[in-house]
Order: sequence, then C-alpha cells, then structure tokens
Amino acid sequence: MSASDAIKEILALWKRIPPEHRSDFTLCFAIIASKMGIEWLKKHFDPDSTKPGIFKLSEGVGEEEATRNFRAIDLAECLLNLKDIEGLDDCLAQMKEAENPEAGLAELHVAKMLYINQWPFRFVKPQGKRGNDYDLEIICHNQLRCGDAKCKIESTAISSDTITSTLKNARTQLPPDGAGVFFIKFPQQWMFSPDWERIAGRGAANFFAMGTQRLASVVFYVEPLTYRDGVIGQGHFYLEVMNPRHKLARAFDWHLFERWKPPPVAPNTMPSFYYRLANFPRWIPGYEEE
Repeated sequence: MSASDAIKEILALWKRIPPEHRSDFTLCFAIIASKMGIEWLKKHFDPDSTKPGIFKLSEGVGEEEATRNFRAIDLAECLLNLKDIEGLDDCLAQMKEAENPEAGLAELHVAKMLYINQWPFRFVKPQGKRGNDYDLEIICHNQLRCGDAKCKIESTAISSDTITSTLKNARTQLPPDGAGVFFIKFPQQWMFSPDWERIAGRGAANFFAMGTQRLASVVFYVEPLTYRDGVIGQGHFYLEVMNPRHKLARAFDWHLFERWKPPPVAPNTMPSFYYRLANFPRWIPGYEEE
C-alpha cells in the first residue's frame, strides 16, 4: 500500500468517528477494535477490571493517565504500520488467546524495530517443536535468520544469571544451523541499575561461553517512558551482543538495530515512513479539505 493510500485509509476511519468524539485516543481504539475485537478491548482496557494489566486504563491524572493512554496509541501504531507484514494475523491470534498480552506486545515492539531498520521479515507461528519454535524470520544480507522474542515481566529483577538461564533453556527453540537471534524486551525498571548494560551483556557472554553456535546474537531492547511538563516521551535503548563463535560471514555487520538510531534528545521520534497517531491528524497538511 502506498503512503497516500495509507493516509486515506486512516482518514476514512477518522471520519467514521462522530466529530464530538474524535481524538487520537478514540482513533487508536477504533484501530485496536478492528484488529483485536471489542471483547479483547474490553478485557484488557477496562478501568474497572479487578485484574492488573499493562493496558488497563487509569482514572487518575498526570503521569499514570498519560502512560496508559500512550500504550494504547503505541499498540495502535504497531497494528497500523505492521498490517502488511506476512504472518501478523497469527501473531495477533496468539496475543488474543494469551491471558497476559505483554509477551505479544514485546513481539510487536521487536517487529517495529525490524521494520524501521528496514529489514525484510515475517511473523512465524511457533510450532512447539525442537528447532522450530520461534517467532520471526528475518532476511539479513541474504541470510535467513530465525528470531524469537522474549519478554522479562515487570516483576523480574535484572540478573546475568537469569539471562544466561533464559537463553540456555530456550536455545533449542531455534534451528541448529547457527543463524538464530533472541530478542529480550526487558522492563524499564532494569534501567534503574547503572550497570544494566554490563549485567545484560555478561549474561549473554556467559551463555555464549558454553560453546553454542545455534545462537548468533542476543538483542536486549527497552522502550522507556518518561513524563515531563505534562508530555509523555518514549525512548529506544538496545544492546546487541554477538556470539564470537557465530557462523555468519565476517564481511558483514550483522547488528539488526543499528541502521536507524533515534536522536538522543528527541523523544517519540521515528522515521518519516512510520505513521504516528499521537496528535492525529495535525501532521497531515490540509486534512480538513480531504
């Protein structure tokens, strides 16, 4: 779909919302409902639910409310921008079935980073079989790399031993030919440790030291949210650790998140081809005349 067609599609959805209810927030809810269904939306966003959840809306004000609202916008942006990626429906089907959608959101966030770094990829439905139980297939320098997204939940404390154990227990999910990659989406609280990069890197290095060639790299990734002067900001931090024993051609740079680097002082910045929904439709010149 061309950029102009995508904008027309978003505007068509916008115009179906009654004018008195139009906002970036209601537009995002319409996108989420169209992809995930009304019942899923109610289950995970209902502020009156007795169960905690990453999407549960807050009736508070300030930072808590802004964070919850931003998560809805972020999910809708992922659904919008990744909608033409092969296999997305299988990924969303698993997310619908899961009691906790946090792991599914982590997979979407990893896919978002692959998308904005412009690597060809597709979602893969895990088969639950040894060597064939991963989430993504990525084409990198004409080499197929099989990737799996791991999510460390908010209650998990950062520990190199935990990371090593996670990698050890999950390595046989990937094919044995040595091109695999694990993505670990970790909680923002891990960044509170000034040594988080050293701890994470050591966990991966300790695993690689066991002699595996099945896994070529581990990518740690976090999207921290900050609240300042009434504005919520989203950052992007990552650490890619290559296995010194990998079988990939040494002539290429195999880092996956290095092609696009977010400006360090510009929160919420994304490449121009990634459609943002916050403050929609201000970024479309002349949208009133459409």
